[in-house]
Amino acid sequence: MSTKSSVYSLRDKSSQCTRQERPGCSSWIWEVLSFSVSFLCMGAIVILLANLNNKPLPNMGFLTLNGIVSTLAGISKAALILPISEAISQLKWQWFWNLDRPRPISDFQIYDSASRGPWGSLCLLARPRLAHLSSLGAILTVVALAIEPFFQLVPSYPVRMVPTASGLATVPVASSFTEIERDPVNFNTVTAGQGLKGATYDGLFGSSRNKKIDPSCPTGNCTWSPYTSLAVCSACTNLTDMLREIPRGTDGFDNTDGWELPNGARRYGVSGSYMVQDNAASTESNNGGQDFGNWTIAYSHMQNFTLFTAQSWYWAPLTAGDRVANGPVPGSIALPTVGNISSPPHASECILHFCLRTYNASVTDGTFSESLISQWPDPLQPLPESITDQWGFRLLREMIHRSATDSRTMWWQHAPDNITEAEITLTSPQVEGQVYHISWLTMFGLRNWLTDNWQVSTADQDFTSDVTQVMYNAYTGPSRATVPPEDTSAAVAAIAKMPGPAALWSDVADSMTRHIRSQASDQQSAHGVAYAAQTFVSVQWEWIILPVSLLILTLAFVALTVAQSVEKEIPLWKSNSMPSLVYGVDESTAQSISGHGRTGEDMEQHAKAFEMAMRATSGSLKLRARPRDTA
Repeated sequence: MSTKSSVYSLRDKSSQCTRQERPGCSSWIWEVLSFSVSFLCMGAIVILLANLNNKPLPNMGFLTLNGIVSTLAGISKAALILPISEAISQLKWQWFWNLDRPRPISDFQIYDSASRGPWGSLCLLARPRLAHLSSLGAILTVVALAIEPFFQLVPSYPVRMVPTASGLATVPVASSFTEIERDPVNFNTVTAGQGLKGATYDGLFGSSRNKKIDPSCPTGNCTWSPYTSLAVCSACTNLTDMLREIPRGTDGFDNTDGWELPNGARRYGVSGSYMVQDNAASTESNNGGQDFGNWTIAYSHMQNFTLFTAQSWYWAPLTAGDRVANGPVPGSIALPTVGNISSPPHASECILHFCLRTYNASVTDGTFSESLISQWPDPLQPLPESITDQWGFRLLREMIHRSATDSRTMWWQHAPDNITEAEITLTSPQVEGQVYHISWLTMFGLRNWLTDNWQVSTADQDFTSDVTQVMYNAYTGPSRATVPPEDTSAAVAAIAKMPGPAALWSDVADSMTRHIRSQASDQQSAHGVAYAAQTFVSVQWEWIILPVSLLILTLAFVALTVAQSVEKEIPLWKSNSMPSLVYGVDESTAQSISGHGRTGEDMEQHAKAFEMAMRATSGSLKLRARPRDTA
């Protein structure tokens, strides 16, 4: 096949065509404007999000922040694509310009497709021989698809809890407390109020263990700063190492060995027996004698605030394999005995005392949580005399004197003139300026009632009351009581579930505290902050790196394209289709290509066999096409 060529001429200096000949082709004004629009849209997104960052999501009616960001991002992407596309089109002419070696005609179609969108750009990138500045434009075209998704990822919408003025969070506290009942016959006789009695039993039997104070939290999410309330506390100490044995036949203990604590309290017992005594009351010997022990052993400095001091004595069964079995009375338990043989007892001392408790609290999703931070006074630390004797008289040691006939009298040392209005006060160094008050008669009545009802004994080897059973179970624990496998009675099964004595008295103290706080004389509350869920705008600036990088690279890409076009004196044809019509291939080449098919795919396939180049010769532009050299 012979080589044919066609030469088409233009005026001299056609590379500097005028606006009148091709409007807009002599400058990059539209690309600059389009780039400016893209820049302004991105800038608007950045400014908008910067102003809303870490602020509540505004109510914009029918508009949404994501909708605004998406719209601006879409405009920015479309405006950014225009200069990229035009620069690729300009590089198309550069690819065929002033080269000693012509390029395949099919490259013209590849460049044209690349200027039209991502798919054509991928096709250009798939041809390594075309890799030069146009490859950067193709990459920018493909990556520009991610502008909108990345901008959508910039704003996030976390839900945060914020203070609200719609409601006040409160939780009950007590700074003073009075609750007594008087004997309807003898008005001068007082006892604990029914509410306090019920609270002590709730704690004793564990029915209040999962109960909590009822706060007011209108939003379901509230917090409180640490607050302090009048309360009841407990403390326990093991006294077993302090016991002194009194041999039988000594000091009235004729039939069995006796045991004595440092405060003079004496007891005897048989294996398996248990007793709790308030050591303000009398102790006993096995011949009926009465010994009045001292107030307390471990907590003598706490007596001004103490409601009840329980000294527990327990004699473990001596015979291995002794079992707890059902007693003759339903719900009772009979314990085995081994004559009058007495093993060394276990002894402990627990107290209930008025105190001040400081709490942390919060409500999360409607669930109230309260934790104890501290309590005062500390039963293990001595108190200043000004606190323990602040009224000028001892409060509890002289409160009750139990005689052999079980009569009750009150007597005082330097008592106040008006005893019915007297108060016991607590002033914690942790709460400056706050004084907490307990009615004297409330304390006296509660003290009487606890002493009358909570001194228990199993010396007769039977559980004679519910209180006895609970205390016995708490003290012995599952390791001291063996339950026959065949025995499924509730009374026996309960033994394995009871806590130790410290936990038992702690439950009682907690239950009494809840009652005092809920029924306080002054009905005070600790004020907290109610929080409501609110949606905020949080900007993840890292997602904006890609769009901004695309903007910068596009500017660099277009600038390099312009610079190369000026340097090589290439006409500013860009995506204009007129040059391809005016400077089309010669008739012979066109007929050769079109003769193999009329479809675009057929012509494109056959065009791969031809090459072409634009050359400036003697002041004229010429498009030369020739069969491709396959050698």
